[in-house]
Amino acid sequence: MGIRKFFASINWVDHTINFIVVIVGVTIAFYLSNQKEVIERRELERNSLESIVTDLEYDIDFLTHSTDTLGLLKRKLSGFVNDLSAGLASRDSLFQYISIYYVQIPFLPADNTYQSLVTSGNLDVIRDFELRKGITELYHRDYEAIKVVDQLSSLQKNSLVLPYLMTLDHGRVQNININDPRFFNVSMFSLYYLVQKHQYDSMALQHAKALKSRINQKIETL
Repeated sequence: MGIRKFFASINWVDHTINFIVVIVGVTIAFYLSNQKEVIERRELERNSLESIVTDLEYDIDFLTHSTDTLGLLKRKLSGFVNDLSAGLASRDSLFQYISIYYVQIPFLPADNTYQSLVTSGNLDVIRDFELRKGITELYHRDYEAIKVVDQLSSLQKNSLVLPYLMTLDHGRVQNININDPRFFNVSMFSLYYLVQKHQYDSMALQHAKALKSRINQKIETL
């Protein structure tokens, strides 16, 4: 059979249709596979954001209580320390003030969802760059700042405040020499701790509330 007869014997229409069917089939398969991946990624994004909101609700509740407590104690101790500085301090409610020196309110954030996304390399499942940046800043800037304050304050309390307080007992509180420089130093540090802790917890609380609102708005669009 000659070449012309060979090509003439081929059903070009049938082959062309089969070729087009194969191309269309492969294209559709790729499209469906890609759509399935897109849907799964969006579902993962939504679930992750909803889980972060749940974590933030815990953090907001904790930080709300801590800032309320710290603010109250700060106001109480501030007046006493000012009176100490002016030599006008009274022994009234002295035990109440000393009990404040023991106060420590360490913050342990609910960050399991965020840490899981980071360690698994899936943080970019949150497609909104600005939202992802806001989440990262809260955990790495605000929460880490609180962690540093807690650690430094704990070291200072263990080296300065607690050794002094261990020399006291309930029966000797009224015998404390409020003009003792050690007592003044302990009082000043205790107030400093409350001021710093209140400041950083308040800032984190404000940012956590704002972030929760942004995430909820984003979830509504998914």
